Amino acid sequence: MRELLSCLPHFFRREDCVFLKVTFEEITYTEQMHHRLGALPAFKIYTTGRRYTLEGQQSFESLVAFISAKTMLLVTAAHFGQAGRNWWLVLSATVVYNDLINNHKKEIFSESKVSQSSITEGKESQLDDTLLFVGIISGRGYRHRRLAVRDAWATACQVPGVSVCRFILSDDEVTELVQEEMQEHQDIVLVHGETTYKSILLKTLFVYEYAVRHYDARFILKTDDDAFVHTRAMVQQLRLLCESPDCRRERLYMGKQCRRGKVIVTPGHRWNNEEYYNHTGLETYANYMFGGGYILSSDVAQALVHMQSKVSLKFTPIEDATIGFWVMAMDLRQIDHPKMNSNFWPCCFKALERRPGHKQASAPSFSFIQEVSGFQLDEETEAGICSDDPWIILHKLDSPSKMRYVGARVAACPQNASAAHMIPASIAPWVAKIGNPGASSVDAT
Repeated sequence: MRELLSCLPHFFRREDCVFLKVTFEEITYTEQMHHRLGALPAFKIYTTGRRYTLEGQQSFESLVAFISAKTMLLVTAAHFGQAGRNWWLVLSATVVYNDLINNHKKEIFSESKVSQSSITEGKESQLDDTLLFVGIISGRGYRHRRLAVRDAWATACQVPGVSVCRFILSDDEVTELVQEEMQEHQDIVLVHGETTYKSILLKTLFVYEYAVRHYDARFILKTDDDAFVHTRAMVQQLRLLCESPDCRRERLYMGKQCRRGKVIVTPGHRWNNEEYYNHTGLETYANYMFGGGYILSSDVAQALVHMQSKVSLKFTPIEDATIGFWVMAMDLRQIDHPKMNSNFWPCCFKALERRPGHKQASAPSFSFIQEVSGFQLDEETEAGICSDDPWIILHKLDSPSKMRYVGARVAACPQNASAAHMIPASIAPWVAKIGNPGASSVDAT
């Protein structure tokens, strides 16, 4: 590891500035950080033309974590040198930054020459332990959705040692309003890349890369910001599905399965995937889980991250079908879960009814106030919302009001202490294959 002392005389201008020079195998750039000495109240980091801000009273550890998140590197305090009260970054010369992926888009990973498995193995004790990591794909202009998701379920998801949720945005989606939201909620992480419909796959792969680098998670859920996730019920069911006592190496791929989906090659179609057809010659997709919410165990996610760093996975425009394509050669437990409603059509409300109301006293005799019925779930959803086999994902809730309504309904369900020890019918065949499920040991966290 080489300390970059030679950089300081050339770049240093004032005592209240720190300049970071980061050297990679292929590119070199400089990051400039402004702060007042001692208190470190504000940082502005300029990275390849983009600016990030860290506001408020910050510890040195917060600075280290912040830079680690922004540069996508495993940065620790050991990588920093100290000159008086000024800090600069010291990185190993073996760090590699890959500029491009196979379709000439900007790479989202910064991978050490050490294999991904050796990075994660042996460092598990240094990572935050959690059973479930949830990556919520979001974007610019969807702050109203994120606020509703936090109200409905994401805030309750933040349970140390059990589950953690993060919203995923591209760094070119950061506005002043998003920066304020990041500072207030501390639950948004950024991925490098262009913001297009095809960028959903980049964000999904980033969910796995971020989760395996920052958490010792057993399972990783990818979902969207228009989906309700019943994380407490999901955690209970995942524990029942574990084949090993520590829930590691579970080989799990779970969601609502699409079987033999047709590959669309019509020009201009939203789901055109001529690239998949040309690459595989197949007119139907490998079975895959619908993109509104699906779970991979961490061993599968680590394998995908490792393959991407070594040989580059084939990217196609359809995110969920591509994930199924990537894992189809793996010997996985593929669970088609009937209570993971992650389809692409709107969920699960009756149409609002409009009917004549009472006469408006101050209006002409022909004027009436129209009454509109409140939200009502359809019969199937209503029957399962508080059952012993509840819905664990409801996707395509097309308004923040509906998201909050579902969240309130689930929160109002009576808590049955024995439910945590029961095996829901949706997963009973899979639990039976494990043998002794150990249901009596499952707690109701």
